[in-house]
Amino acid sequence: KSSVKTYGRMVRQDWVRENSQRNAIAIALRRMGLRSDDIVMVSDVDEIPRASTVGRIRKHFETRREMASCTMPMYRFHYNTQDVTQCTDHVRHHWHGTFAVMYRHVIRYGEDLSMLRMLRHSYKRSVDGLKNVEFPFAGWHFTWIGDFDRYVEKSQATLRHYVGNYDGKERSREHFERVTSTLKTVELDKSFPALFHTRAFSEKKDLILT
Repeated sequence: KSSVKTYGRMVRQDWVRENSQRNAIAIALRRMGLRSDDIVMVSDVDEIPRASTVGRIRKHFETRREMASCTMPMYRFHYNTQDVTQCTDHVRHHWHGTFAVMYRHVIRYGEDLSMLRMLRHSYKRSVDGLKNVEFPFAGWHFTWIGDFDRYVEKSQATLRHYVGNYDGKERSREHFERVTSTLKTVELDKSFPALFHTRAFSEKKDLILT
């Protein structure tokens, strides 16, 4: 079984490998010589905070010390098909994505950014003394964008718990169609990134469901 060297040690388990790679961000943070009150934002590549959210978070930390947790609508397979079933915010049908903390919190939690990421779901209560303040409609979560073949390609290259990675293509098709049937098609209105309203983007018809 293949393994990868991440964050100074050999890791075999899938989730441990992902979390270890995320925690390796701390190596770069250390080299940057951050101050304890510097702000650190952590996001997966498909979690995109609004530019205005960055300003809101900066203002938040001027007077407060709690974690800032961004909720965002989640879109799957197409840029305008919203997933309202597999969300962590079941009131707004949003995903808890990007989060921000002061560097002192990164140190306090032993540079375990994956642990801090898990706390972003706990916005209604204090967890180990670190409160979580939610920023709603703070961006977009575009995940698994692409057709069925792209879905299979990604599932085979990522964590083993995804159905396409070990149950075969027939099983993957069943799962893909089941998830697709639950998605809600929405209009590409002004709530989407400005890029989506450019001529270049309008030509990507295979990624927009009409």
